[in-house]
Amino acid sequence: REDLQYNDLLELIYNRASAVGNNSGVIIVTDTYPIVDMENNIREKTDIRCKVIAPLSYDLIIRCVDEINRSSSIDTFMLNTKTNIKKERQNESDDEFIERFTKDVLSKTLTHINPDKAVETLLRSLDEILVELSIIKTRDIIVKYLSHGVHMLERIIKHQPLNYYQLNRFTAENHDLMDIIAKSLSAAENTFDLSVPSCEIAYLAEIFLEGIQ
Repeated sequence: REDLQYNDLLELIYNRASAVGNNSGVIIVTDTYPIVDMENNIREKTDIRCKVIAPLSYDLIIRCVDEINRSSSIDTFMLNTKTNIKKERQNESDDEFIERFTKDVLSKTLTHINPDKAVETLLRSLDEILVELSIIKTRDIIVKYLSHGVHMLERIIKHQPLNYYQLNRFTAENHDLMDIIAKSLSAAENTFDLSVPSCEIAYLAEIFLEGIQ
């Protein structure tokens, strides 16, 4: 639902995982990329092993169901699934990957913003951040930054930014990183005539914390 906040969504996921969870674990197939980062959170909250597969598609669901029937454990499932996907896309360039990701995933979840335009300006932002932090660009970082970034821009346009728990504390502990991200977003702010609030910048900052620690 449009009015469902991100933290509320996570709470629903925790409850559902607890309801269906067992010794084998839980697999979530989703088109909402921020949830991809929630595997550890779900395990901490529910003590249930969880793996997240994205982006959602009919073919992916069929592949997952077939693999579940063949796999003896969640680890075997993940190994076989990743191996098959890797074989299918091993020759894909980064530009082709981003183009497919934008077309097949982002464009289907946006209603108020041009996905190609958003991706173009956010890629410039990401490059600036990675140079400042001396972090190597990976597809994992690209997916996380673009998926959160484009939906962040749309939320701001719709006047529905996400709140961030203990924002003042997080900002005090990570003010240099927050400043780097805020500066990199100036082009996006000018392009879409908006201002990115600190609460949203904090969520973007979380993407890079692991890489600079």
